[in-house]
Amino acid sequence: MITCGTMRLAASSRASCRCPVQCAPRRCLPIARISLRPGETPEQAQERRMRESQQVEERVAAISDLADWDRATAAAGDKLVVLEVESERLCQTGLDEEPELQWKADQAAALAPCQGIKHTFARIARECPDVKFFSLSADDPDAGPLLDNLGIEVVPSVQFWKAGRLLWEHRGVSQLEQDLGEGVLYFGDSAAGGVKGSEHVTELHSREDLDSFVSSQEERVLTVVNLSISGADPCIHIFPAVLALARSFKGYAAFGRCGSSAVFWECWLRCSNQATL
Repeated sequence: MITCGTMRLAASSRASCRCPVQCAPRRCLPIARISLRPGETPEQAQERRMRESQQVEERVAAISDLADWDRATAAAGDKLVVLEVESERLCQTGLDEEPELQWKADQAAALAPCQGIKHTFARIARECPDVKFFSLSADDPDAGPLLDNLGIEVVPSVQFWKAGRLLWEHRGVSQLEQDLGEGVLYFGDSAAGGVKGSEHVTELHSREDLDSFVSSQEERVLTVVNLSISGADPCIHIFPAVLALARSFKGYAAFGRCGSSAVFWECWLRCSNQATL
């Protein structure tokens, strides 16, 4: 089964083509940590942290029921919506399980991994202003119908939505911090430091886009097209590496991405035809 791959094309008819290739190990663009900036005193840094904390509170909106969710997704329009489902009493467990069974040591130790996820979610929300972030507490007595509607079975869970459609979901603590950053980059075009993926990797939405992208490159420029299927884990995990390469080799290689299932096979056929020339 084809999951994702990268093909190489040149503008001439003697192009080489390799498609698909095995996905590289997952890599993620790091979210910048808060530290002292040049010329900044500890007191000034503390004031900045307080301002940023206030921004985070404004960036992550709490929802509690179906009505809240419907209003939030409608207001988001075509923007990426990231929903975190969290709990103050459960971590890495199903909603119907008794919390006491999960606490073999003490409650603080059992809940610590999920507390870390909350901080990561807040930092990414601050770094990505073009994405809408929402938090839903599984402890809220009014949340039951919404949890059922969303299909939530494990806490914590993070879901990625756009235009009313679920794009991707991660359940449980394991690898959640990494998947959160990679999902925001892949679906929301946002990374740390205000980096936009589409400024370095051209989005290709049709066979015509692909043909135009390839033919517009200079002879000396290597053309690289990332084939990916929306929602396929390997394709999401490899994209940070694709973006890093595109930024590093700007001027020497041009990178494009066929990033939707609808256009995947058109790009695949273009690659296959090129390979026979």
